[in-house]
Amino acid sequence: MYVSSNLGAAQAAGYLQGTSSKLNNTLAQLSSGYSITSAAANPARLAISQQMQTQIDGMQQAYQNAGADTSFLQTADGALSQIQDILQSMYSLATRSASSTNVGVDRSSIQSQMNQYTKEINSITNQTAFNTKNLLDGVLGNVNLAIGANPGQEIAFQLGAVDATSLGVAGKQVSSAAFGSPSVANANGLSELALYGESSTTNPYGSNNLTDTNYSVTVSAAQEPMLNGAPISVTGSTAALDPSSSTAPTTAGGIAAGGVRYTGSTAQQILVKVATNSTGALGAVSYSTNGGASYSSAYVSGSYVGPLGSTGVYLNGADITPNATRGATDTYTLNLKPASVSLQLVNTNTGTAYGKAVTRTGLPANPTQSTLVGDPTSGHAVSVLFNSTDVFLAVFYGIDGAGATFNATTGALSTPIQNDFAVSYKEGQAARGAGGTVSQAAVALTGLSVMSYSSASKAQEAIQAALTQVSSERAQVGSLMDRLRQAAQDVQTGRQNLRGAQAGINNANVAQASAKLAQQQVLQQAGVAMVATADQTPAALLKLLP
Repeated sequence: MYVSSNLGAAQAAGYLQGTSSKLNNTLAQLSSGYSITSAAANPARLAISQQMQTQIDGMQQAYQNAGADTSFLQTADGALSQIQDILQSMYSLATRSASSTNVGVDRSSIQSQMNQYTKEINSITNQTAFNTKNLLDGVLGNVNLAIGANPGQEIAFQLGAVDATSLGVAGKQVSSAAFGSPSVANANGLSELALYGESSTTNPYGSNNLTDTNYSVTVSAAQEPMLNGAPISVTGSTAALDPSSSTAPTTAGGIAAGGVRYTGSTAQQILVKVATNSTGALGAVSYSTNGGASYSSAYVSGSYVGPLGSTGVYLNGADITPNATRGATDTYTLNLKPASVSLQLVNTNTGTAYGKAVTRTGLPANPTQSTLVGDPTSGHAVSVLFNSTDVFLAVFYGIDGAGATFNATTGALSTPIQNDFAVSYKEGQAARGAGGTVSQAAVALTGLSVMSYSSASKAQEAIQAALTQVSSERAQVGSLMDRLRQAAQDVQTGRQNLRGAQAGINNANVAQASAKLAQQQVLQQAGVAMVATADQTPAALLKLLP
């Protein structure tokens, strides 16, 4: 036994401290209800519990995601249902137009309604969005819906584009037209080829049904210039018809028929009185436009004036000498009928001509004009700027006939001049920009053509295919919604079971903890008593001292 060292007291104090620590932990468990009150209490069980908590939180969020994802899909399904209804109405319109009892006005009205339905389909696809994301225009891309707590637990799919172009129920979007050889077209008097307008009630298509690749604007002689009821004949070389020359070709027997080239724009009667001088050469030339009531000089200082100059009427003054049938002064009646040309829009692949030929007669004061060629009500039309002077030169005088044969007898090209042009198109679908944004909305100017039985039948086929496509999209959306419902139930069940497992780890066993508390309280009391007893031992030893 020692006075300087009280080992018993130290040992009793150590036991007391351990018992107090355990007692404090038991009190914490009973007061909190948890078996793990700190990381030191049970590190392994704490790690397992926290991992389970991560899974539980992830499952809870996945369950909430399923609700939002279902709303996402319901939005798409609602819009697809509207498009499906519109397509059904479009099919009814196409079926109605396919009946031969319809006339042009009826089909124009049907076409106008078809165009509006087509635009509404694009309106729906451009405006259907969820949380600012467009759903049905094809821009959304891959969709991933998280349906679990772990990576890869997701539903991946794509929503197809259902705009009018993607469904195949939009007319082609014509963007431009250009002559294949602008220099040849310009030589033939044609320039500035342009598309014709957009759709409207009276103009359902404009240029928007030019769905082939190759077309042409042909120019031909509609009416040759006439002299006294017969075409003005030509003798000699075609070079004599050069409009820059005022010298008529030589023909025996008076005023040569080929010596008259009339480019006026209206029919006209001109009386021409020709007199020879003493040597038999051309003398005075006078004209009358009022049936001979009065005459005016037509040949002054070697040049024709009046209608013989301004209208392009030229006379052969080299062969008017008197003979057995002609006196020194003769009067000639010129009944002149103006020439005219026609412009026609033709499909060069099929040879189909569209609309009525556009006829232009004579040379107007302003030779450069713009005209519509083709048939805008069927969507086959272009606007072309043409120069009447150049067109007449090409048709009647053989300037750049583009392979056509010049007829030297009548003075007109025997085959039309073909001015080929090509049509290009633009895409009508929406375009994806940076960050998944929509850089270009879906556009459709027109719907499928129903302006004829044939086109209406083709429209029926296209609309049936579109209905199949939309039905397929709706079936996918419906299946996804059902899958989300099942996934949500599965996640909820897993979450509940995992919570039960975590409770077994986290929750305190009250009965067991209560028993420990009683035990630890007794030990604590004993420990206190023993420490007090041990503290008295050195004092007792002092009594042994004298």
